[in-house]
Amino acid sequence: MNLSARPSARAVFGLNLLSFRHYSSSRNHDARSQFLGLGLAASVVDALVASFPHITAPSECQTALLPAILKPNAAGYNRDVLLKADTGTG
Repeated sequence: MNLSARPSARAVFGLNLLSFRHYSSSRNHDARSQFLGLGLAASVVDALVASFPHITAPSECQTALLPAILKPNAAGYNRDVLLKADTGTG
C-alpha cells in the first residue's frame, strides 16, 4: 500500500467543490467556526458543512488530532499521519 499517494479532495469527499448547498442555520455556523479554529482550510470546512448538515461540532478525536495533523514538521513540510481509534478517527 502506497501511503504517500494522496487522492484529490474530490476523490476523498466525493464532492463537486464548485457547487454545494449552503445552509444558514446557526448550528452550521458554529460547526464552521469550530472546524476553522482547528486549522482546516475554509474550502474544506464549507464542503463539510454543506455535505453533512447534521454535524454540529468536531468530534473529540477531531478536536484533539486535527491541529497536530495539520502542523508542519520542524523542516516545514507536511507529513503523513496514521491514526487509530477504537471507534474510528472521524
